[in-house]
Amino acid sequence: MKQTLYLMILLLCMFHAKAQQVKCKAPNGEKITPISQIQSDITSLKNDASPLIGQWVWVEAVVTVSKQGGVLPNGQYDTQYKGYWLQEQIDDYDQSAQTSEGLFVYDKQFKVNAGDQIIIKAKVGEYNQVTQLQSVKKIIRCASNQIIKPIKISLPVKDLLIMESIEGMLVSFDSLMVSDFYGAGFGLQNYGQIVLSSKLHFVPTEHKQLSLREYETAIEDMKKDRLFLNDGSYELKPSFLPYPNSKGLSLDNPINIGSTIQYLTGVKHGYKQNHLLIPNDDVQFDVKPLPNIKKITENAKHKIALLNAKNYFNGEGANKTFPTKRGAKTKQAFLIQQSKLVSALTQVDADILALIEIENDGFDAFSAVVELTQALNKYQSEDNQYTYLRSLSSKANSDAITQVFLYRPNTVSLKGEPTWIDLNDAKNGISVRPALMQVFEIEGESLRLVLNHFKSRRGSCKGDSALAKVEGGCESVRMRSAQKITDALKSNANEAIILLGDLNAYSNESPVLWFLNNDFINSKRLLLYLNEQSYTYGFNGMLGTLDHVLVNDQAKQKIKFVFDWRINSDYPSMLAKMTDENPTMSEFAGAVANSDHDLVLIGLND
Repeated sequence: MKQTLYLMILLLCMFHAKAQQVKCKAPNGEKITPISQIQSDITSLKNDASPLIGQWVWVEAVVTVSKQGGVLPNGQYDTQYKGYWLQEQIDDYDQSAQTSEGLFVYDKQFKVNAGDQIIIKAKVGEYNQVTQLQSVKKIIRCASNQIIKPIKISLPVKDLLIMESIEGMLVSFDSLMVSDFYGAGFGLQNYGQIVLSSKLHFVPTEHKQLSLREYETAIEDMKKDRLFLNDGSYELKPSFLPYPNSKGLSLDNPINIGSTIQYLTGVKHGYKQNHLLIPNDDVQFDVKPLPNIKKITENAKHKIALLNAKNYFNGEGANKTFPTKRGAKTKQAFLIQQSKLVSALTQVDADILALIEIENDGFDAFSAVVELTQALNKYQSEDNQYTYLRSLSSKANSDAITQVFLYRPNTVSLKGEPTWIDLNDAKNGISVRPALMQVFEIEGESLRLVLNHFKSRRGSCKGDSALAKVEGGCESVRMRSAQKITDALKSNANEAIILLGDLNAYSNESPVLWFLNNDFINSKRLLLYLNEQSYTYGFNGMLGTLDHVLVNDQAKQKIKFVFDWRINSDYPSMLAKMTDENPTMSEFAGAVANSDHDLVLIGLND
């Protein structure tokens, strides 16, 4: 391993032109300590601390990137990282590829510039598992305009030890892609970081069924293809984010999953087990274009929209006080949430709206479903008004949230009464949200819709097997829910049926496979699916489909297209906070970040 890593980095270095190297001497003949000796050989990710912690050293090296504080492109001053990075010149490298030749210096007192060759006296320390120099006592500048060429690195790396071996060094990457905004939990909104990879990453069970060992291997492989691009500041909740370019993130200048950057340079930094890149210049991303939703909707006369509304709670009682059990914490946050939902639902122009995570508070004048319907109808023409399906409260549903149907009586009629399929797991004492079922009639044709919101993947449930480590907690409950639904639909086998909703299961997990093995078809595997790749949700840097449209043969004939409107999973949620409280029908600004799940639009044949 060591010889392979060394040869790889050595060969890269041989192609870099060397600047005229200046040799500096420490005062009074003090010994110079090489950076590689401070960093030491790294043979384990769990043991990467310097052996010289607490010792005072003299170091001679070149400043590669300085982030001691400065003015941002928006004119605002920022303390940045309160320090800079040093790197040895090539002639001073040691003979091990497992030791880094770069180092961070925590120092805002002695001002330096990139290209300065300096001698520094400081103490060796560690901060969040990153070796650094601190408590700087003295700096001598002995040259300027020195050039350190970046080492070219490609993702994915073969081993994460490679990332450790370049800690603090100037590196470059070609052709990277935005794959996540959340990262390791501190992400874009908290510390101005986005995750870059060589490609998009999908939940392993989105594409095939896996054993636990195969699943864990897939997760480890993904970690080798992740790099956190940092905004160059250590500020918490920064007011300015330099993405996708120096103009900064805004509704008029967004960045999304799949945006690409052709060339990137900076210093490799770290935070615990996470690998960061601090760019040495402004970045410029090519942003993935958003499909024109109006053109999509025009492809079908009649449509059904599915959306998880992310805990739509409209306040407690007649006074609508906040916070509530779930959802928005303040009235202003609720009004923004509502405005974005209204914008998105209006733009897709669907005859039936199948909505999930609506507050389960009945149908009186102050209820969530009534307020949402009223808010939505303000933006509909007189002959396109929505009404809500008054599905009498199910004794089986004691949950705080529920599923609802809104529909346009002028284009859709009801056939029979709404019913609930009881999914409670009495044997194991587990309460489960029931499935809402209604037959609609469109242009004289009947269509039975079954709207689901399966048990979440959090925690664990009685009856879970080892499969829960792959498919998430309560996998046994979701599986039994799927079985109960197919049992309940046996008498309706000759009807056109669409099972839709948030199954909290990815496309090759047990509940979905159960449906596929019982005469249902995944519509997103058919040619009528308009997206190139199937996903409606992103979590921990992985994409996948939780929001499904499963059809039997009779319903398949009625469907013209299925389309995932990627206006949520592809964008940072903080864009919602840039929206005001009044709905706008602007395709992007009005609807972006209306939920954490994407809206799924189903077009029906005429």
